[in-house]
Amino acid sequence: LLDWSTNGLKAARHLGRSIQEIVHLSNLGLAYEALGQYQMALEALETALELCRTKELSRPEGIIQSNIGGVLYTMGDLIRARDTLEQALVMHQNTQDRRSQSIALSKLGLIAADLGDNHRAILLYEQSLAIARELGDHRYELQSLLNMGVAYYNLSLFEQAAESYRDALKIAQMIQDRKNQARIMLNLGNIMLATGNTQSSLELFSEALSLFDQLQDQHGRSEAFTNIGTAYHHSGDSQKAITFYEKALKETRERGERWDESRLLGNIGSSYYALGNLTLARSYYEEQLALAREIGNRAAESDALSNLGNISVDTGELDQAETLYLQSQGINQATGNRRGEGGDIGNLGNVMFKKGNYGEAQKAFKSQLIIGQEIGDKRLQGIGLFNLACVFAIAGNQNQAISQARAALGIFEEIHDPLVSRVHQFINSLGAGPLSEMNQQPIHVQRPAKENS
Repeated sequence: LLDWSTNGLKAARHLGRSIQEIVHLSNLGLAYEALGQYQMALEALETALELCRTKELSRPEGIIQSNIGGVLYTMGDLIRARDTLEQALVMHQNTQDRRSQSIALSKLGLIAADLGDNHRAILLYEQSLAIARELGDHRYELQSLLNMGVAYYNLSLFEQAAESYRDALKIAQMIQDRKNQARIMLNLGNIMLATGNTQSSLELFSEALSLFDQLQDQHGRSEAFTNIGTAYHHSGDSQKAITFYEKALKETRERGERWDESRLLGNIGSSYYALGNLTLARSYYEEQLALAREIGNRAAESDALSNLGNISVDTGELDQAETLYLQSQGINQATGNRRGEGGDIGNLGNVMFKKGNYGEAQKAFKSQLIIGQEIGDKRLQGIGLFNLACVFAIAGNQNQAISQARAALGIFEEIHDPLVSRVHQFINSLGAGPLSEMNQQPIHVQRPAKENS
């Protein structure tokens, strides 16, 4: 597609055919996007957009603007992506382009979810789904259901998520879309993992891997390897997780998929961190950071900075940790990633706590809790509550400490989080007398090893 579009663009410009030039520029943008060359994709699409405006071609202008929004989303520039897609949606409505409306609504849902507003994301997906069903477009119906499942998953509403995935699976089977059948298996596996059923998740991930093998889908294979690795990571078998992450990384590098490579480097770093090998963890996070900055992956850049900050805390380099967390927070504020911002604020509170500045720590943990409540992130809420309990404990306010810790425990039990045991230790220590140094420490937010969904 890249060679065809490049040659076609040269011919169209030579012959002075503006419409063909727009077509080839658009295709060139899609080709660069598929190759992970997002800045080149933006340049091609923006040039096509200007030509559309010059020729007053409203319908293709809206479609190209929507594609630009998609590229910006992939690059992690959520605010610009949202604004661009909202403009595109208005144009689609003006031209009564229902299919493009459905696509734009779905993309806006993805952005809302990444900004932490999963309730709004579900409303947008429902609108997209209604249009897809109105048009009888099973593929977009399937995609809307998949996206809705992810939003429910983010809200820890696992039954609703599973229902959306099962509805999507029926459509995938009906239209014989085996690739999406495999991806739905990955998503259902993630629900099993989130609800503490690691063995069932591994069975689903392995089934998906087998299907990707049959389809000779190399990208799908890497997705499955990544999810299998994440299952082992969460079950505490970090060494086995590294084995599968490295398989995914090898194949990702062979295909030149640098965006996925930056995420996998972070996953491997997180597994080494879990093993207590801070030297190797730091090495992988630094490699992730360098690559993320090179390719403009802001989310991976923030993850790497935050996780490097955690290592600095563990090694007693508190000023350096604070600097790294602030850099990560700046990225998350710029891109509108409130979940990431909530983690950074809590981590900065942890630095203040370790420095003995308990008043500032308490303010930070309150902010962390509020953000968790506003975006419906139960894990972030639980961590904020537990961290506040640590502040109350150090101040000698045992009743408040136990109250906050029990509230955190309820959340962690509800979402089957391994932090349940940590909170139990804290509560038991309070009942037995003064807290040990380990039990009184707040939880810092480790940017997790990430699955594909």
